[in-house]
Amino acid sequence: MKTNRFAALLGKVSKTRKFQRPALLLVFDPGETTGWALFNEEGLLKCGHLDTSDLSSIARELYAFIVNHIPLDMSHNSLVLYENYRVYGHKRNQHVGSELHTTKLIGVIEAVCQMLNIPTYTQMAATVKPFCTDQKLREWGWFQANKRHANDAIRHGAYYLLFGGKNVQ
Repeated sequence: MKTNRFAALLGKVSKTRKFQRPALLLVFDPGETTGWALFNEEGLLKCGHLDTSDLSSIARELYAFIVNHIPLDMSHNSLVLYENYRVYGHKRNQHVGSELHTTKLIGVIEAVCQMLNIPTYTQMAATVKPFCTDQKLREWGWFQANKRHANDAIRHGAYYLLFGGKNVQ
């Protein structure tokens, strides 16, 4: 699912923003429906949605899913990125009595990655959404109709491939 427009932008950005991009980048937008996207160093390979509403069985399912997308012999040169979650003061009342499904799921993702020796990285939605708009996803040929969470995972992956993390020079 590589597009010329994204590849051109990546090439342009890579001239000034040099860092070691992972061979495989698996991205999650966690929630009861979790969007996911798999990238290589050049762009999007595939994406979709996972039903992660049942936390009682999700650890085994996520383990199998991650191993299926990042072979164990590639874990040293791969990265799992997921959208981070914070409870903000202005939304705290919404969380009273909540089971905080997303935060529990993030814990499962982190634990599975630790067991597999795959490093993780987090990004906030507010960091990537202003740049990786629906329009850009359409231009790159990556917009997924009726898959909002997959689009959010794609946004995170594209942003990371272009700009890297906090410690990238």
